[in-house]
Amino acid sequence: MTAGGATVRPVRAEELDAVAALHRRAFPAYASTGLGQGYCRRLLRAYADRPDSWVDVAVDPTGRIAGYLVGAPPAAQHAVDRSLLPWAVANAWRQPAEVGRNARRAASRLAGLARRRAEVAKGTAPPEPEVRTDAVRSEGPAATVRVVLVAVDAAARGQGTADALLAAFARTARERGHQAADLSVAPDNAAAHRAYERNGWVADDAGAHFRLDLSGPAAP
Repeated sequence: MTAGGATVRPVRAEELDAVAALHRRAFPAYASTGLGQGYCRRLLRAYADRPDSWVDVAVDPTGRIAGYLVGAPPAAQHAVDRSLLPWAVANAWRQPAEVGRNARRAASRLAGLARRRAEVAKGTAPPEPEVRTDAVRSEGPAATVRVVLVAVDAAARGQGTADALLAAFARTARERGHQAADLSVAPDNAAAHRAYERNGWVADDAGAHFRLDLSGPAAP
């Protein structure tokens, strides 16, 4: 799929470092960024290697990574976080001085997130806001899929890259049999809100979560 001169396709192994660097530039406050380039690369590789998840990249005509998107069912997101937590904690304590303090704080945040997702999975905590299923079929173990991460490089914004990534995500999700999709976003991220709304996503009342019904026919 192409848009604005960029082609959307699955990530290649040799591109994971570039995507990890883009992730860290786009999300400087994320716990994963605080754990360093190595952790971010492992995170992306974990999703790319799973059969139920995928990592797409938007590549411009020069071969530069202009954006990326990670899609996965909620259960897969939990599994990836849980699998990487021991590595994150162990490596956070090996970092020196200020870098180590930042990494340990990031590891602590990641551990807290993993604990909450485990509680949600066990039914011992209120669930995270999810796609409402009153208008979609919910049968099957992975009726819902999620945009876990999506970002566009600053130099490629305004060229349709986000639209191409989101359209490719919807197409792949439908091909895999998912009936609905969801994502979380900062309520004040107006540019992201506009991109999601252009592509058929519907926000909840707070504007922090969006949903997409994949059960009907695809948009032209």
